[in-house]
Amino acid sequence: MPLAPRSRTSSGRFCFPLSMTMMRRDRFFLVFTLAAVFSADLYFILLPKLQRMGQRSVRPCSCSPDNVTLPQHGGVATPQLSNWTSAQQRDGTGSEHVVTGSKLENLFSHPLYSIQTPELAPEERLLATGQLMEYYKKKVARWERHMKLYSEAAAVSNITVSEHKVTYDPDASWLKFHLGINRYALYSRDDPVIPQLLREMQSMTVISADYTQDEKALKGECDCTQGRSLIKCLMFAALRGVNTSVASSSTHTVISYNAPEQFQKLFSRGELLRSQLKKQRTTSSSHMFFSSHPSALVVKPSGHHLKLALKMETYAKAMFKPMRQQRHEETPEDFFYFIDFQRHNAEIAAFHLDRILDFRRVPPVAGRVVNLTGEVLQVTHNEDLRSVFFTSPANNTCFFSKCLYVCKTEYAVCGNPDLLEGSLSAYLPSLSIAPRTSIPNPWIRSYTFTGREEWEVNPFFCDTVKQMYPYNSGNRLLNIIDMSIFDFLISNMDRHHYEVFSKFGEEGFPLHLDNARGFGKHSKDEISILSPLSQCCIIKSSTLLRLQLLSRPGYRLSDVMRESLEKDALQPILTEPHLLALDRRLQKVLRAVQRCIRRLGKDRVVTEDFVQSTEGPQVATGLAKVR
Repeated sequence: MPLAPRSRTSSGRFCFPLSMTMMRRDRFFLVFTLAAVFSADLYFILLPKLQRMGQRSVRPCSCSPDNVTLPQHGGVATPQLSNWTSAQQRDGTGSEHVVTGSKLENLFSHPLYSIQTPELAPEERLLATGQLMEYYKKKVARWERHMKLYSEAAAVSNITVSEHKVTYDPDASWLKFHLGINRYALYSRDDPVIPQLLREMQSMTVISADYTQDEKALKGECDCTQGRSLIKCLMFAALRGVNTSVASSSTHTVISYNAPEQFQKLFSRGELLRSQLKKQRTTSSSHMFFSSHPSALVVKPSGHHLKLALKMETYAKAMFKPMRQQRHEETPEDFFYFIDFQRHNAEIAAFHLDRILDFRRVPPVAGRVVNLTGEVLQVTHNEDLRSVFFTSPANNTCFFSKCLYVCKTEYAVCGNPDLLEGSLSAYLPSLSIAPRTSIPNPWIRSYTFTGREEWEVNPFFCDTVKQMYPYNSGNRLLNIIDMSIFDFLISNMDRHHYEVFSKFGEEGFPLHLDNARGFGKHSKDEISILSPLSQCCIIKSSTLLRLQLLSRPGYRLSDVMRESLEKDALQPILTEPHLLALDRRLQKVLRAVQRCIRRLGKDRVVTEDFVQSTEGPQVATGLAKVR
């Protein structure tokens, strides 16, 4: 735009036109106005906000207008959550407030860990008080009669036995733990009974030691030289027209078979196994796994790991798994996941992680040093268990599993000289009053040396699972994905089955049992464990929010795990590389969720909690009741 011509006045000065003068005045006015507005905004809005941020407590603000909230359902409280779940902070890279004090306490005081479940109806509790107390009294009376007869027989034989009386205590912590089990979790978040039970398991007097029930059943069916349980299995298969052969080694037993396709399907789905269970009423099948691939069936060597059932003075029961590996040792590269050692520290760490993730599906586990002579050998009434104790050349007390496929002293565990550390897992209520149902994991692995399951080769496998009962409605599939995230974090590849309480049916949650094969390798992340999440691309809203919270520096997963594990008597439970591996794996879980969200959208991936279940065809469950 050309400048307007200037004119010279009588004094010789140049004079600008009036329009040019007004334009300059408007510019100055605009600049002054903007500066005033910015100053007012800075003084009255931005500065007060910065001051409030500096004075704000550790807990995030719960009044943001763009909060993320959990889905509503009946009486479920839905606390307003701050916008820490924004895209910038999901990976923990956003702004972070300084967290002081205990990170674990701050985590459990976070609104995400204060969500209330609906008020429980009587049918939503696993056990009634009267029912459990009556069962307890009968067990105590039976124990007293048994001990009286045992003492009389010992006196006749001139044998000295240790006498331990059972104390009937209706306020025992293990009873309160059993009474607190409901359809949502094994215990409530703020239940004071759990810390009490953990402390008592570390010091309660052991009055009896025995093999666990599953090992008893397996032992009763096998013979170290004949392998009668295998023969029974082969006889049953032969009746159905399956040609079989057996090959054994020191670490495993392989059954090869050549069966028609329909029988291979029976093997792969476990139908043959369940049919055998119904006839024999034995749990020995928990150590056998069938594959549809025409190669082999691997029978897991239960003698490769030892476990004992210890009974305490208040009639509490706990499963003892002794230390088999040092904490710094990793699973050998040549080991298959189904013959890996069972680690006692993995059981302990899995309980703490399950609690931190707020699943609460692992029974309480505590570490303890057990005196093999005074707390096992001298209190057991099982002669078979007595017979497997021996003294090593180093003068240490040792014991091994007598007849669980591996009948050798090479697999023994030894004290130092009598003391041996291990994990104590609190028993769940007896199957006679709280039966459980064992269900094959849809993402079960091939328990063969070369075979692969359908989910390993079919990326759309989840579409098939979604059509199957009970995964086509309710929370079951979401709970399976929770379980896969849990297993990925602990690196557990051995989740072949899961159990639910029969009373709750399809509404029940899967129990996260038998986690001793976790934490085997801190240097490797087995991404295939996350297949349920990556293939189904759904996750609970509450699960995702907690995972995002644990990825933040103020609540870092490795830090809260380290602090939680310090309370155990055997600490340190995990080495530092294993703790850091938790953070690395957590980021991989969050990235898997983000990939799903980018592909399908958040509404299709992040799913509401407490989904109401619909009635399904009971005949299609394919469930096997644990007896």
